[in-house]
Amino acid sequence: YFGKLSAFLVDLPALLNGSNMFYQCGSLVNFKGALSKLQNGWAMFYYCGSLKEFNSEVPALAGGENMFHMCVLNKASALRVLKSIPSYASGSHKLTLGIHVDHQTDEDVVTAISEAEAKGWTLAVQWNSKATAAAASTWGRRKPVFAKLGEPDENGTPTLGWGHYVTDPSGYMEFASLEEAKEHFNITDQQ
Repeated sequence: YFGKLSAFLVDLPALLNGSNMFYQCGSLVNFKGALSKLQNGWAMFYYCGSLKEFNSEVPALAGGENMFHMCVLNKASALRVLKSIPSYASGSHKLTLGIHVDHQTDEDVVTAISEAEAKGWTLAVQWNSKATAAAASTWGRRKPVFAKLGEPDENGTPTLGWGHYVTDPSGYMEFASLEEAKEHFNITDQQ
């Protein structure tokens, strides 16, 4: 647990398993460090709702379910993750990406999401935070949320796997909002 840490700027070149490493570190805004061997990113930045700058590549990542759950990655960070993940021809390779809502229609981000899927990744993309005035929609309609019960956290507490966009919606239920999905699955925020 890293408490009120706002930036983590340390190379971790030998790290293989980052599971739950920064779990609920809500004050973390910037992460930068060598992660050249990271394979397991399960819930690494789970509920790091302030994380917007991820200045690392993950060329050995094999799984990242809930890795960036509820994060607000900026465009450069989202592209860095999506472009640096390796390609796989078989197996299950899940990645959860919380990206700032301003980038949901950005052509580069949308293209990178498609390219990551073509590399064998199953994505759950969350468009988080509030849109800035420049990016706010005039329609005001909220996007649906696809949700399912996820793997329990390190304390055995059920988690919610969700995204506004998911590669494979089978196994997910569609809801009008994240709040509706949490209520349905009886999930309470842990922050």
